[in-house]
Amino acid sequence: MASRADFDRIAMNINSYRSIGLHLAIGMIAGLFGAACLTALTVAILPFSRRMWPCLLMLIAGSLLGGVLAVTLYLYHVRGGTPILAWLALYSPWQAGFAAAFGTAIPRRAN
Repeated sequence: MASRADFDRIAMNINSYRSIGLHLAIGMIAGLFGAACLTALTVAILPFSRRMWPCLLMLIAGSLLGGVLAVTLYLYHVRGGTPILAWLALYSPWQAGFAAAFGTAIPRRAN
């Protein structure tokens, strides 16, 4: 016979899997907002980055990699991971993806 604690644990796991889609959507929105802020600052500070394609790539990379927030929340809340590893799982890929998209804005030197 299952105890109340077992029922609560199973219910929490089911709810956490249902909410992964919600965390994914929230992460993508947050990633888009963060990328929009960084893209706006990049365009204001660096005039060579004022082209449509690199700016769009920065927004797409930020939004898609913002979905890593679902993994971060899973590592931290469901599995009980350490906070620093959970946040590194979010920020490292996000920053790397944004930097790669920003790299497309840097003009090439003609030799």
